[in-house]
Amino acid sequence: MASETVCFVSGASRGIGFALVKELATRYPNAVVYAGVRDPANSTALQTLAASLPQGKVHIVNWTAANEQVNRAVGELILEKHGHVDIVVANAAVSKSDHVFASQTPIDDFKEMLEVNATGVLMLFQFLYPLLKASKHPAGAKFVTISSEAGSVDGPWISAKGLTGYGASKAAMNYVCRKIHFENEWLTCFPIAPGVVATDMLENYVVTNPDSEMAKNVRLIAKTPEDTARMLVDLIDAAKRETHSGEFFTYNGDRAAW
Repeated sequence: MASETVCFVSGASRGIGFALVKELATRYPNAVVYAGVRDPANSTALQTLAASLPQGKVHIVNWTAANEQVNRAVGELILEKHGHVDIVVANAAVSKSDHVFASQTPIDDFKEMLEVNATGVLMLFQFLYPLLKASKHPAGAKFVTISSEAGSVDGPWISAKGLTGYGASKAAMNYVCRKIHFENEWLTCFPIAPGVVATDMLENYVVTNPDSEMAKNVRLIAKTPEDTARMLVDLIDAAKRETHSGEFFTYNGDRAAW
């Protein structure tokens, strides 16, 4: 149906990703949301959400970052069912060894973070590119990535202990987004830093950095995934190529430092 707003969210089984699927599916009456997860059979929260909504609103699909086979399969499925995609939110991410200095960061962990957080975003864009190009949405196609101020080379996290691989991978992802913006004049593409959110990733950082002043304070300012998703979708909904594409934003609409 031409009136459908077809969305894809990666890393959708929990946290921000799950909240984004719920927000998109319930905010827009005509939305069809594809939730990309590694284990659809055990994504019980998504299954419950899908069952609570009109049939066909939420589709749970097998998806893994930087896996060509599953990215191709997702693209082919959406092409067959709809012929286009209007909004893509690349949310999937991994963080490992975030409590150690660069001198101690395991190279295998560093490579995995680059693979998931940067290569995975580029691959997702490449396989959904024809579907984004086919969008006839009045607001135009949007490819948005969930980034982090840890990826800013001039932000508050650069002086904090650890986060070498996570920050570097998010910085690489930000570069990819800005490059996509300049190469595709028809597309709105930009990264958003969601701020401090009460997720498993944040809890792991707090637990593994008990002596860090940053870690001691983040729980006090953490937002819920649901509140965060509402603000993120507000920003995505308002985004235009002329005002947002190619820039780095925080969840509340402020510009973030590259």
